[in-house]
Amino acid sequence: MKFTGLSLKENAQYIQEVKNRAYMTSGSLTLNVLTKDPDDNIVLACAEEGKATHLVTGNIKDFPQEYKGIKIEKPGDFLKLLEE
Repeated sequence: MKFTGLSLKENAQYIQEVKNRAYMTSGSLTLNVLTKDPDDNIVLACAEEGKATHLVTGNIKDFPQEYKGIKIEKPGDFLKLLEE
């Protein structure tokens, strides 16, 4: 696929793996730290609230490289980390 370089089947397997490992956060944390696109603050808040180690987005231009220990990664770069 365009963003991941994976086939449809590989994408489906990847998405299922993410679902298997994911959990919901309460959504109670509110941040106001991203100024380029303030709507992205909810994504960063979810990552912080969920104690994420990485935030994977194709929109890294609106995020810092790291926030409170959370590394901001492009999908392809994150997939490479999973292969290590």
